[in-house]
This record gives sequence, C-alpha cells and structure tokens, in this order.
Amino acid sequence: MWPDLVEVGGCVFLATHYSEASRESFVAAGVTGSALEDVVNHVHLYDVVAEYSGSDEDLQRLEAVAMLMKQSWAARLAIAFPGRTFIVTFATEPEEYGPTVSFNQDPHG
Repeated sequence: MWPDLVEVGGCVFLATHYSEASRESFVAAGVTGSALEDVVNHVHLYDVVAEYSGSDEDLQRLEAVAMLMKQSWAARLAIAFPGRTFIVTFATEPEEYGPTVSFNQDPHG
C-alpha cells in the first residue's frame, strides 16, 4: 500500500519490480520514459494474492483493495516527488487480467 520507490534515469519505479536487466531489455526494445514506468509498475492483484476463488465477491474485494492501492500510491508519489505529476491507474476485468494498478509520470505535465 505504501511502496518503496526507486528513481533511475528520471524514471520512478516500484522498488520490488525494478531490475536493471529488465529496464535495459525494455529500453533496447524501444520502451522508454513514462511507457517504461507503466510497464514496470503494472501490478495485477491476481498475481500477488495467494487465494482467489473466482467468485464475484472475491473480485469485488480485490477491486476495493486495488482502489485503495491507487489512492495510497498517488499519495506516496506526491510526497516523494512533489514537483512531478503522476498518473495512477486502476483497471479490471475485462480490460485487464483482474484488478490492476499502475503508475507513470504524466508525459505532458
């Protein structure tokens, strides 16, 4: 909910998702800047929750957690980088593989 962050080359990443090797491979493929942040910082809650029954109730619970994550990440980023503008997103079924939260710097702001 209150993630550790790392800044590399002007980009901000979730510390738990960042690796230099991964960053280099994305950059070599032409993914840079805010698009790189969005890819690295993309978290599917299905991948981090040990037990998910597939029920509508479980999905609603995970969506509620994802919305809280979105709000807490936005606060964390605002405190850590007060001069920057970030876009923190939430999406869920059917657009994403379950409740998903991500962030990147606003390329226009």
